Amino acid sequence: MNEIKVNHNNLPEAVGVIYKELVNAKSELSEVKRLFAEMSEKLDSYSYTSVVEDPDKLFTIKEAAEFLRVKENAIHVWKRDGKIPYIMAGGSKPLFRKEDLLNYNRIEIKKPKGLERRR
Repeated sequence: MNEIKVNHNNLPEAVGVIYKELVNAKSELSEVKRLFAEMSEKLDSYSYTSVVEDPDKLFTIKEAAEFLRVKENAIHVWKRDGKIPYIMAGGSKPLFRKEDLLNYNRIEIKKPKGLERRR
């Protein structure tokens, strides 16, 4: 807002400046309301189930690797070593439950000798 020292000589000018600022604020508020309504409509279009995922959701090796942000080879090694539980559901490909992957993130993995922390 433009700063004006208000006195009895420039009161009409000061009121004019205040009025212009209020008009600008009103138009900005209208734009914010429009954007809020637009975002609200977009959010309403998403279903609740797409936001809250099922903890029993099953992941392939590729999906598990993406979820844990590791390479697929790491998933194969952890599966082979029994570090991550998996199921063989109706096929020859292993599947991993989301909950198991989330729990796996909490397990402390033994690091290779050169990467261990020294105390």
